[in-house]
Amino acid sequence: MLFSSQPALRHFAVLKRVKGRRYGAIWLVKDRRGLGVNQYLLVPSKVMAWPLLLSALNQYQASPVRLRNGKVALLIGLGDVSQIVEAIRKAKFKSPEKLNAISGFELATSSSRKKPVVALVLIAVIAIVSALIPKPEIADVEVLTPLKKEKQIDRCALPIEVDSQVVGLSAKSKSITISGFKYKVASMQKLGGLTQLKLKRTCDQKYFRVDAWSQNNQVVVSKVY
Repeated sequence: MLFSSQPALRHFAVLKRVKGRRYGAIWLVKDRRGLGVNQYLLVPSKVMAWPLLLSALNQYQASPVRLRNGKVALLIGLGDVSQIVEAIRKAKFKSPEKLNAISGFELATSSSRKKPVVALVLIAVIAIVSALIPKPEIADVEVLTPLKKEKQIDRCALPIEVDSQVVGLSAKSKSITISGFKYKVASMQKLGGLTQLKLKRTCDQKYFRVDAWSQNNQVVVSKVY
């Protein structure tokens, strides 16, 4: 058996291998609980990190799961094999950030030394052009604008925004803070640099499921369910 005893996998049985690619193998799996639901399991190879494949298959309800051998695979809830392969083929994996599957996303360092010089030249050109352009004369007239009454917004009802920073997260956290609001941690699972959370907002008792990545010594929200 490929699978561990985690709740997300113990109800599934492997039927057959349906596709093999450079980035990994795709297996057909079936729900044992009599629901008649077939899904696909993507087991990544060493060529590509699983977080990159997860981002490419986000629209197909892909979720990371840990196999019996300790490796991370992706359980895919939607789409057929051709759609999965095409989504990976079309994905753009180039990013200004460097991905480390253990620690998360890290800021990539540039090898070019010419960028600061080019930036300084552009700033100097803009300053010279601005000085040569004649400034229009403005009459000293006070303009009165009507005051608009701003609508009161219930900030507690606002959703969790992607790229929001998670404050206070640790292995034993019972509560965290996102955008100034406190959340109780109902459950937490860590897979390398990815942390999956189930949260309860204290101000309105609303529940959220959140994926967060470790990124440049911070933990940042990447997906909200």
